[in-house]
Amino acid sequence: MRMPTEHQLFERENFFDFERSKKEEIECDIDRMSDDDLLLPDQEEMLSYLVEKYSLEEIYLDTDNIEKVPEKDQKSVHDNFWGPQLVDVLTIYWKIPFSGQDDLLFVQPSRYTMQIFNAAIDNNYLIISDYSTIADIQKEPSIIENKLKNKLDKFLTQIANLNSNVQSFNNTLRNFISSILEKRRSKADIIKEALEVMNIPLKKNQDAPSIIPLRRKLVKPSMPTAKRETSYEILDDDYNHILGVIRHVGATFERARKTFCKLDEEELRDVILANLNGHYLGLATGETFRNNGKTDISIEFENRAAFVGECKVWKGDKIFQETIDQLVGYTTWRDNKNAMIFFNKKNKGFKAIQEKISELISRLKGCKVLSTRAGEWEFKLSTTDYDKIVHVFLFDIYE
Repeated sequence: MRMPTEHQLFERENFFDFERSKKEEIECDIDRMSDDDLLLPDQEEMLSYLVEKYSLEEIYLDTDNIEKVPEKDQKSVHDNFWGPQLVDVLTIYWKIPFSGQDDLLFVQPSRYTMQIFNAAIDNNYLIISDYSTIADIQKEPSIIENKLKNKLDKFLTQIANLNSNVQSFNNTLRNFISSILEKRRSKADIIKEALEVMNIPLKKNQDAPSIIPLRRKLVKPSMPTAKRETSYEILDDDYNHILGVIRHVGATFERARKTFCKLDEEELRDVILANLNGHYLGLATGETFRNNGKTDISIEFENRAAFVGECKVWKGDKIFQETIDQLVGYTTWRDNKNAMIFFNKKNKGFKAIQEKISELISRLKGCKVLSTRAGEWEFKLSTTDYDKIVHVFLFDIYE
């Protein structure tokens, strides 16, 4: 079995330098934030977002699920009388599952053991190894096991010290970010006041996504004036803004795959739902967007929906058709707008899935493709009973 290359861990930099560079990174990121985001009314929501974004993940070794891989080999062993001799040895590799930020394994904690820690890191496995000659094993069968247990105990002590530093960093992070935000916000306030005095209008960069909504606005399905029947729809501007919020949340999922790939489709739906309700006010309940089914998001008015969004983990052609059928079968107004939101959690070939979705859309009866972009498609489904606008999102959170 070919094992990954070993590295010397806990030696690249000390935690003091690591923490300093991390805080410098946070300061730079906040300094690059737009004034629009900095001057939002709900600063607590922004602060919580940033704290979550920059918090460190502790390292955890799953010692209950160690995979042990033996390998017989020959090594040159020095003998005091005969000199170097090529002898039979048995090497044991312990593959230990771990979670957390793997880059932390190269950081030296403030309290540390003076020892060399060699290990390989491969796909969330920490791999340690040791060997003994066949002759030594015959004398003491547990010799390798004991050496590896001793090595693992020292790793666990070092990681515990490292996690203690991580906890301290996370505990002070909120106050640190709050102080940096306050300094940056003060600068934004000064610029804003100066521009207002000179009657220079502030212009928001349309390409810069807001971290949280600029305002919560009421969305009520409007009645198209050209129709005689009582039928409602949401405005195109509102629909495009809804899609923009979903797009922004999905981009967050993709940037933090380690965090979000662990969630199931309902939990991912709830994250999107919370963000949408942060932007819009409901008619009576304070929540415009509801979750009436297992994975749907909807805007309802007079017991019908003007918008429906279905969230699904991608599992192939069948899930696409099932989602279409759900949208068609939903109790909606004649002209309603929809979103199909797919999460790729299990497939390495993201490009192949995009090609498959394009193919599946082209096969739909009564379908007219309106637009396409990377990971997104919009089309219109028309029958004698309804016209549906459907926007498809595909987010890649495969880890």
